[in-house]
Amino acid sequence: MPNFETLHGYRVVARAGALDAVVTGDLALRLAPDDLFILGPAPDQIDDHFAIVEEEAGFSGIWLTSQQFNESVLPHIDWTLPADRPALAQGLVANVPAKLWLTDDQVLLFTNSAYAHDLAERIHE
Repeated sequence: MPNFETLHGYRVVARAGALDAVVTGDLALRLAPDDLFILGPAPDQIDDHFAIVEEEAGFSGIWLTSQQFNESVLPHIDWTLPADRPALAQGLVANVPAKLWLTDDQVLLFTNSAYAHDLAERIHE
């Protein structure tokens, strides 16, 4: 399995309604009601005068096929994954805090970069 790589993008913190209106052709992951992580360029406009838009390189991740995920990662998860896809899920993976972007055919497994080495080692065991 390949190694985790730094995910480059933008973190946007703003009112939930302003984030609902963000239009991007890139992957935009809603980490919390007021927190959006965009894998790609910064959004053009945010309808929130107090919005914070900053470059983000604090996450590391790996794209996996469904088969790779089922064989290597799923055995290290003891919580229920969402049935509907696409979906963002977060919880402990091999006892490391992580996030999953689940689609029908791929999974992005990512975590804070400080934990990436530990997570990679644990799912390779």
